[in-house]
Amino acid sequence: MEAGNETHKVVVEATTKDPGTTLRAPTAEAGLAPACKDSCFGDLKLQIWERRYDGSKGKMILDMTSNTAAVEIGGGLRFNTWKGKTSTPDLRGRALSVPVDVDGFFGLASFLKPPGL
Repeated sequence: MEAGNETHKVVVEATTKDPGTTLRAPTAEAGLAPACKDSCFGDLKLQIWERRYDGSKGKMILDMTSNTAAVEIGGGLRFNTWKGKTSTPDLRGRALSVPVDVDGFFGLASFLKPPGL
């Protein structure tokens, strides 16, 4: 998965050779039913770059790996592996990059702020 804005680019890659374990998940048709396959033996790679003035990758500021990542490796009726690609339309991308003052938003009701936010 890749994401970025004008100043940074992030790449997250998760892979596994483990066939996974079938897990039960809520479904509209059958309630709690075998609906996905997960593994806790995934390899995860996270990289973050600063972008150059022309938009290309510049200085790498983070390059981390883990061999104990939990990953969903399939799901649906056929339990096959899947790959996907998405992009954010320009207007949504700009809306998602608007800075939010979370502390100011919660103000005197800071006890309502979820942990880690």
